[in-house]
Amino acid sequence: MGLSSATRRFKSLHRQRDRLPAGTVVDNAGLVYHAAGSGAHATSAEPHNAGRGVVDSKVGPIDYHSGAPGQQQQQPPPPPALSSLPSDVSSKVAMAGSATADDIMVYRLNSWKLLVKNYTDYFEALVSAEKAAKKTLEKAMSDFNVPMREDHCFTSFDRAGVQQLSSQLKNVHQMFSAQHSSIIQGIESDTLMQLDKLRTEIKDSLKVYTDHLGPIYKRLRKQAKEVEECKEKLVHAV
Repeated sequence: MGLSSATRRFKSLHRQRDRLPAGTVVDNAGLVYHAAGSGAHATSAEPHNAGRGVVDSKVGPIDYHSGAPGQQQQQPPPPPALSSLPSDVSSKVAMAGSATADDIMVYRLNSWKLLVKNYTDYFEALVSAEKAAKKTLEKAMSDFNVPMREDHCFTSFDRAGVQQLSSQLKNVHQMFSAQHSSIIQGIESDTLMQLDKLRTEIKDSLKVYTDHLGPIYKRLRKQAKEVEECKEKLVHAV
């Protein structure tokens, strides 16, 4: 720093000190110390720092993005970490395209086929239970098929209370039996047929996949083995 620069800096600091209130001290670094009270702190006395985020020990840094002093900008949370795949799944993913039992596509198609079979077994068991319930209701309903005349119940024809009660019970049994028949018909004619169709579609897709990629994978394995044999021969020849 030359003499003229030092002189200008001294005059600038001197003018700044004259404009500051009493009880303040300006050091050679251009920091202003407010000595009044016990909470003394330092700020910069340089004029070019005005309005540029001067750090104050009481206020904190100014965040110009948010426009509020003392409020730091919040960073977005980090993205969630992806969970690692199990080792057996990773090995099956690595074998994708081989059309073997370790292929992830073959594994999934076989799993779907087994799942559809389990659903089929469930609905078949449900049909068996509905048929058994319907048969039980029909057997119980046969007890009301006995002709009930008014002289049997010691009532006249116009006061057939027991007959009316028996007829109502018979109607309730018929309603329950019809509900069971509707469930059985819906499962057998729709649900089981759709499940069988889906299982056939999965089996066909699995066959197409294995028939297409199986020979290709076998040829690639054979060629890779031949390449390794040629490399060994080349190493021995060299």
